[in-house]
Amino acid sequence: MESILNTLALTPAPSGSENTICRTIRGFLADFETETDAHGSLLVHRSGVGDGTVILCAMDTPCLYVTYPEGGFARFSAVGDLKATPGMAVLCENEIRGIIGTDEKGLFIDTGSHSLETGQWAVPMPSFYKIDDDICAGASIGQYAAMSAVLTAALRNTSRDVWFVFATKSHIRQLSPSFMQKIRATRLVSVEVSSANDTPAEKTVFASLGKGTTLRVKDETMLSSPAFLSELEAVPFPTYREVSTRRGVGGTVQKAYGGIESVGIGVPVRCCGCANEAVSLSDIKNTADILSYLLQ
Repeated sequence: MESILNTLALTPAPSGSENTICRTIRGFLADFETETDAHGSLLVHRSGVGDGTVILCAMDTPCLYVTYPEGGFARFSAVGDLKATPGMAVLCENEIRGIIGTDEKGLFIDTGSHSLETGQWAVPMPSFYKIDDDICAGASIGQYAAMSAVLTAALRNTSRDVWFVFATKSHIRQLSPSFMQKIRATRLVSVEVSSANDTPAEKTVFASLGKGTTLRVKDETMLSSPAFLSELEAVPFPTYREVSTRRGVGGTVQKAYGGIESVGIGVPVRCCGCANEAVSLSDIKNTADILSYLLQ
C-alpha cells in the first residue's frame, strides 16, 4: 500500500494532462487489458460473475495553467480546489521548476531564466514523506490516496465483473461518457477526497484521519443511493456518514448513465487543497478493503 502511494505521489497528474500518471498506473496493471476513452481516461476491465457490472472510479489532481507568460514569470489560473500560495514550489511542464510569488496584481510563477508558454501546466512539487508510522504527507496526496485504494482493489483477486476507471479532466467535470456506451454497469462507486477537520481547535469534527472511510450521503454533484449506503454501512470495516460540500466525479457518471445505483466514498485528508496534504495509510487500506469486499 505504502509503496503504491509513494510511487503515485511522485508522479505528476495535472487535470487535463495525465499521460504520465496513466503510464505509471499501467505499469502496475501490466497483466490487465487497458484502454483509454476519448478524453484519455484509463479504463481497466476485469471479467467476473454476478448480477451486473460495477464501476470503481478515482480521479486526477488539481493544477495550475499558465494564462500570461512574460519572460521568467507567468500568471496562471487554477483548475480544481488547489490553493496556490506565495512560496509554494511547483513543477511545470517540461520539467521546469519554479516558485509562486506575489505582487500588487496577484500571484505568479517565477521560473528564473526559464520561460513558460500559455496553456502549460504546473503542479505543487511532487513529494511523499512519513509523519509517523501511519500518516503520510505530500502534494495532492488525497487524490493519490483515492487512486491507490482503487489500484490496490484492482490487484486483488475478486469475482465480480468490474471496470476500474482512472478519470481524466475530472476537476472540470468533463468526464467522457464514451466508455459508458460500451459498459452496461449496474453500480458505481466513486472514490473521493473527504476534508478532515480533526484539528485541536475544532469542536465539531466531521471527518478524522485513521477512523475509517466516509460514506457520502451527498456532495455537490450527487445524492448517493440510500440502499447502497445502507449496504456499505453493514460491511465489516469502519465507515461513517458524511454530507460533503465538495464536488465529486460520481454525479457526472450517474447523469450519463441515468438510473445507475451510485455512491461516493471518501478517504479523509487533512489540509485539502494546500501545498501538502496528509492521509492515513490505514484509511487507504480500509477503503481498498471495502472495495474488494463489494467485488466478491
